[in-house]
Amino acid sequence: MTTLDTTEQRRRAAWARQYCLPFYCEAQQAFNQYLQYAPERELLERLFSGKDVVELGCGADGGLVKKVTELGARSYTGIDIQEWAIKRSREDHPHATFIHDDPCYVLPRLASNPNRLVVSTGLFDTCILKDPLYTGFLVEAIARATANGGATYHTMVMDDIDDFGPLFSSKGFVLDENPDGPRYIFRKR
Repeated sequence: MTTLDTTEQRRRAAWARQYCLPFYCEAQQAFNQYLQYAPERELLERLFSGKDVVELGCGADGGLVKKVTELGARSYTGIDIQEWAIKRSREDHPHATFIHDDPCYVLPRLASNPNRLVVSTGLFDTCILKDPLYTGFLVEAIARATANGGATYHTMVMDDIDDFGPLFSSKGFVLDENPDGPRYIFRKR
C-alpha cells in the first residue's frame, strides 16, 4: 500500500488480526457448510463456473482459492490489506494472484470483465466492523467492478443484510437468491 506509512500499516494489521479474524473464520465456516448440501453446491457451481473470481479480504490461507477452483472458476485473485497475509497466500498458492492493497483502490483499476465475480466471506470483515464511510466506498467499488447482469456473492455474519442490502440496492443491485443462511447473491441490473 503506497498510501499508508509503515507505522499505520502495522497499527491496522494488529487491529485487523484482533477484531476481523473471528468474523472471517465464522464466514469461512458458513461457506464450507454450504458446500456439504447438494442444492447449495449446485447453485455455487453454476455461479462460479467459468468466472474470474476476485475475493475481498482473502486472508493468509489463500481464501477461497481451493474451493472456487473446485467449483469451476477460471481464475482467482485474492485482495487483502494485510501484507503478511498476502505473502503467506502467495507462498501456499503460487498459481493464483494475490494483491496487497485495499479493495476500494484495486477494484476500480481492474480491466472491464463481464465474467468477473466479486466475492467475500464476511463482506470484507463486515466492512471493517461496520465503518459506514468505508462500507459505502467498498460497495461503490464492487458496483464498478461488476458488469450489468453480473453478480456478486457474499457470506455475512450477524444480520448484516439490513445494513448492506440498501447499499447494494442503491448501486443497481437486486437480491437474487437467499436461502436459509447468511449467504447473499446480488445481481446487477
